[in-house]
Amino acid sequence: MFVTEQRQQVVDFTEPFLEVKATVLVKRPPLGRRHVAINSAADLIGQSEYQVGTRESGMIARAFRKTNDTLYRKLWKRLRRKHQSSFTASNEEGISRARSGRYAFILPSNIAEYIARKEPCDLITIDRFLLDAHFALALPKGSGLVAQLNRALYLLEDDGFLDRLYHKWWVKKNDCNGIQYSKMYSLSSPGCCTRAAVLISVVASYVCWHITSYVMVL
Repeated sequence: MFVTEQRQQVVDFTEPFLEVKATVLVKRPPLGRRHVAINSAADLIGQSEYQVGTRESGMIARAFRKTNDTLYRKLWKRLRRKHQSSFTASNEEGISRARSGRYAFILPSNIAEYIARKEPCDLITIDRFLLDAHFALALPKGSGLVAQLNRALYLLEDDGFLDRLYHKWWVKKNDCNGIQYSKMYSLSSPGCCTRAAVLISVVASYVCWHITSYVMVL
């Protein structure tokens, strides 16, 4: 479950095990052309080659509305100025428009990176920015199990389970060659924060199953 201030008032969260950023999804350059016109979120503001957009009611749009960052506020102003052509009703619509070309779709990194690694291998991701969203396990308020589950999560990282999960579902199942992979969440890194690279549903089910096994022997 995504960790939010509102949810923290009604449930207890474990340490996060996934970090999600915003990223840009664009059509892969054709053969013979090595680069696209944008290399970062900052490039989206001044360029005219791509229409820029995001899901109108999604977490990216909410983050844009709340940000105080000057760069992101300029980008949000551009999106709002071309409202009719910028926003989509769903991520699926945005992905389809990106595949059609000349449309840079901003969406959560976990979704974008998964799509970019699947056939027909016609999309690439650019930059990670704006969002600082985290997934964690949620428990009833006051359940008293958070410390045990956190310990189990650390054990899962220490024995390499999270890395094995990443390699199983992303490296081995990648349909496209030459893609740079993200890293699994590292509970031992500063701020408990590295790039996520696992489909959310897979992470949740595997982590929950293994945590249950660990907790039984704690």
